[in-house]
Amino acid sequence: MKKIAIILLLTSIKIFSQVAIGKTSIDGAGILDFKIGESKGIILPYTSSISNPSNGTLTFDKSSKKVMYFGDGHWINMTDEGIFPPSSNEPEQTNESGFIIGTKPATAIGVLVLESNSRALILPKVNNASVDMFNPSPGTICYDLSTDSIAIFNGVVWSYWK
Repeated sequence: MKKIAIILLLTSIKIFSQVAIGKTSIDGAGILDFKIGESKGIILPYTSSISNPSNGTLTFDKSSKKVMYFGDGHWINMTDEGIFPPSSNEPEQTNESGFIIGTKPATAIGVLVLESNSRALILPKVNNASVDMFNPSPGTICYDLSTDSIAIFNGVVWSYWK
């Protein structure tokens, strides 16, 4: 009987996950946050096609050589055409399941799924992406403190979104 009570207790607990990388606390209402001033960003997955994308999906599309965003039921170009690195630089995809951070089972398919109704992703904050990031990979995304904008690298140039 004790075992059943413990199992019921453990299965009824909700876990509220927040992850800080390179720091001890989260800024604001973040679910994932990074140390300020690093010269690193998030590298988006390189994809050829995505079946059944969820709104909010970001990827570096290998065929168009652009960072693409899926929103409101269609794909939107986030950058001009860039370059795609040689296959030896392509991140290895080992399986279709991903890592989930959040409060409920995720319905979206992704390498990293952040699931929350009240928390958001806080991009890595870089002092100046075009100066501080040496040899960024196509699909790198960060928050540029010098321009107060999202910086996205397409393999050739940085695009900035306010």
